[in-house]
Amino acid sequence: MLAKQNRYIESAYKKLQIISQDKEKRLEYEAREKAIRDYNQSMYEAEQRGIEIGEQRGIETGIKNMAKTYQKFVVVFQFFKLFFLIIRFTQEFGNKRKIGLELFSLSFR
Repeated sequence: MLAKQNRYIESAYKKLQIISQDKEKRLEYEAREKAIRDYNQSMYEAEQRGIEIGEQRGIETGIKNMAKTYQKFVVVFQFFKLFFLIIRFTQEFGNKRKIGLELFSLSFR
């Protein structure tokens, strides 16, 4: 018999024998199978929602990190801008007192 050669076929054959014996057992079997399918589906849907929430949190965290990096970049850029401005004034005027006066006057423009 084919059912003896394959354990999956044998399992299905045994189930078929059980549910075909009487209507009540068949209804119990179908209810049990439906409960298993419903449970598996709800677990799948919960997993998908969890993945979606995780992806959204990851995107939000990435945006926050990018904003922090951008702020640091702006601070560094402003520092170098000021640094090169001081170098330019030093090359142009050469006199430290005069540079101080020029920087002071720039703050009021």
